[in-house]
Amino acid sequence: MNEKYYVIAGNYAEYQVFSRKKCGEFGGSLSLSNFVYVQNKESTIGVRNPTGWLVGTWRERPDIRDVIYHLLLRSGLDGSGTNKTLRKILDELNEQHAINL
Repeated sequence: MNEKYYVIAGNYAEYQVFSRKKCGEFGGSLSLSNFVYVQNKESTIGVRNPTGWLVGTWRERPDIRDVIYHLLLRSGLDGSGTNKTLRKILDELNEQHAINL
């Protein structure tokens, strides 16, 4: 299996804990090489329709709106569930940001 899963976590330690746990859940059909830590918005350059998880304290990342926006751009405009979910997350983050100003 060569599929890559993109993990947006609050920090690298959360990513490591999550990816190791997921490897165990899949009973050896996945290895740590299947997981990519989304360190910043550039982490998904060249990727089309990324699949993955938001874990831990991801909402606390200072760059989270940029990361989600770039994932949305890479998810295409097909109206898929992923696209709708990312749009909803981005809208909520933008709303929260406006309230915190």
